[in-house]
Amino acid sequence: MNEPYTMDSVTNPFIFIGGTNMKVLKMMLVSGLTVSMLAGCGSKPEAPKAGSAAATSAATTANPVTIKYYNWATGPSIEQINQIIANFEKKNPNIHVENVQLVNNGNSLEFYKKLDLMAASGEAIDVADFSNVDFVTERASRGVLQPLDEYLNKDGIKVDDTYYMTPKYQNKVYGLENSSQLWLVAINKDALDAAKLPVPTWGWTWDDFRDYAKKMTKGSGDTKQYGAFFHTWGEYANMTAYTELPHPYLKKDQTPVFGDESFKTFFNLRRAMEKDDQSVKPYSDIIGGKLRYDSEFLGGKAAMIPTANFVVNLIKDTNKFPHTFKTVFAPMPVSSKSVEIGTSNLGGGFMSIGQSSKHKQESYEFIKYVT
Repeated sequence: MNEPYTMDSVTNPFIFIGGTNMKVLKMMLVSGLTVSMLAGCGSKPEAPKAGSAAATSAATTANPVTIKYYNWATGPSIEQINQIIANFEKKNPNIHVENVQLVNNGNSLEFYKKLDLMAASGEAIDVADFSNVDFVTERASRGVLQPLDEYLNKDGIKVDDTYYMTPKYQNKVYGLENSSQLWLVAINKDALDAAKLPVPTWGWTWDDFRDYAKKMTKGSGDTKQYGAFFHTWGEYANMTAYTELPHPYLKKDQTPVFGDESFKTFFNLRRAMEKDDQSVKPYSDIIGGKLRYDSEFLGGKAAMIPTANFVVNLIKDTNKFPHTFKTVFAPMPVSSKSVEIGTSNLGGGFMSIGQSSKHKQESYEFIKYVT
């Protein structure tokens, strides 16, 4: 899509296909921010006069505001957030940020349940993380989140030029993107070597993926290692739609795209891998056992999984996911050899401000800094 994802003109704004919405990208250019710091010299600074802006700032610094940042981070991610907060507080001594994990198991869905209970009880919510555009717009429609347009306009920030994706509801902005999540395929290097397979490169197809999964499947019963794992998020219903179509479930005229041949083709691929090859765990077992993609892959129960680069932090967290194998990465497969290679789907994480926050300006300063 050339336009940012928005729910404004969708007939039913609560279509939960799961996972993360995306744009199809040919290439991501990551540009650094050059910060120019100008320092005055030659004169001795004077103490601020009473009533001046500087005096007001000094008074504010003496009585800092505390805001709470709600998220579901675990392991190394918590340390990373704390470092970001420390850097922010150095630049903003009048704002103290409390890093709050509402859940300790890294489960975002459980996090949303607790966040919704807080909102329903009228508890103040300053800043909250969201893993999906849909999760932001749903809560925006319920009046849980604060529109950000007033703050952005004051700072002259044009979101559509600044961020890959911007969650909007009724043409108002309700979140800023704090992470870009490029999709790829994570593969257990030990399983790959045992099957004497090379690391896949650009242009490998879903038929190749199926073949790899068959060759990396071994064992039986509780000790069986499946060649691949498909999770329950919407992307796994038709990954081709997310990597090769302009939008995974809408056409430009906002009508559904589900008649596209890729939906039938990918469904048949999954069914064949489950029923014929038995190289992926049955979907019914995944639903019934409430299985997690991270524990299935890092626990050695599946040799390969299409996922996004947020998996890197999970791989590094060997306390929560102890494992000894190395992980290698491959690009997302394409539907056929005739497809132009080089595209993937890009998801994102978002930060929003609660409508109930008593410190909206300070919360905005924090999410602006992080994003």
